[in-house]
Amino acid sequence: MVMHDTAALYGVSEQTLYRALAARARPKALRRADRGMPRALPKMPTTPDERRFYVKLLTTLHAPFSPSEPLATLENTAMRLLRKIGLKMLVIDEAHQLLAGSYREQRRALNLLKGLTNELMSPVIAVGTEDALHAVQTDA
Repeated sequence: MVMHDTAALYGVSEQTLYRALAARARPKALRRADRGMPRALPKMPTTPDERRFYVKLLTTLHAPFSPSEPLATLENTAMRLLRKIGLKMLVIDEAHQLLAGSYREQRRALNLLKGLTNELMSPVIAVGTEDALHAVQTDA
């Protein structure tokens, strides 16, 4: 809904707006060998699970990690890495997947996104269907 309205305001497609946001949020290279390497933006897991989210985020950033590490380790690794690359904005695709879990799982996933915003002092942009808007709006 928000992406749709913003795209209509500027006279561009939602996909064009998404690509523009993605280009602005592309992280800096961690090593010289990574310079110029295209980066993908993380997608919300098919179920709102914290571990799966951090695994997807670290995989997207091409970070060395083990998926079997404790959740706290995955979270610390992700936060340290996002600070190191100088994150300006985090765009999460498929945000409507928040609704795939139970009410409790939805709350934890929304708290995870709020925590990322607060800790990194960077905006988190959730992209998805209109259901994504409803999922985020339920968090009053």
